[in-house]
Amino acid sequence: MTEVAKGAADILAVREEIDKVDSELVKLLNRRMQLALAAGALKLAEKRPIFNIRRENEVLEHIMAENEGPISNEDLLDIFLDLMRLARNMQHRAQSNQPESEPEDKISYYTIPRHNSPKSTGW
Repeated sequence: MTEVAKGAADILAVREEIDKVDSELVKLLNRRMQLALAAGALKLAEKRPIFNIRRENEVLEHIMAENEGPISNEDLLDIFLDLMRLARNMQHRAQSNQPESEPEDKISYYTIPRHNSPKSTGW
């Protein structure tokens, strides 16, 4: 095998591993959002507000303590701030009985196909 062919095989193997990790992440993210929706239902039943800065700070402190890199704490905070914002938005929609939908204007600049086949790959 030539060096070029070996390099191509190596990058394909790494990409295959990345795809596996991405699949795991999707499952974990959906599980996290299911739990956030359950928490939102409990908040509603107990007449608690959706936004709880103390809890969000606890989450951020926890994930920074767990972080072993190579991702920086700053980048990890950005990710988790987005996750918590998404969770709050889902909780608000669930409490107001509005159907969940993705804002097309926010994702329109991506070139990912927007159809019912999430497993299709064009990468």
